Amino acid sequence: MFLKTLTRALLLLATLVSLGALAQAADPAEPYSIETQAPSVTVAADGTASVTFKVSGDFKWNRDYPAKITVDGSPRVVTLDKTVYKQLDGDFAIGAQDKEARVTIPFKGAASGNEKTALEAKFSICNASLCQIKKVALALEFTVR
Repeated sequence: MFLKTLTRALLLLATLVSLGALAQAADPAEPYSIETQAPSVTVAADGTASVTFKVSGDFKWNRDYPAKITVDGSPRVVTLDKTVYKQLDGDFAIGAQDKEARVTIPFKGAASGNEKTALEAKFSICNASLCQIKKVALALEFTVR
């Protein structure tokens, strides 16, 4: 009896997992894009990197969500004033009609070289019927001459 129940449970689980995979594959493209930019600077020069979120379709940026960008680790070729940027602290500039959000990241060239620095973005976008909470891995590529 136990073996028969276990077999049925495993079959049900396998069916649910395969249906979930099909549902994910059928999802439309994400209703946002993210662009990162970091200008090339010389050693000891100041620069400003940016992360720009653009929301499309009937979605809008969620001003009420505690969005943030976290810099992973400590970059070698640049120094940063801080490593966490929070919407609720005023670090995000929200564009017209809540279709864009931008974070500027001041930095100073510390040593010559190229370096890709990992970031993690947590944010939310909403339409009239739902809000989506997103967690996305990003990177900034710093070049110091």
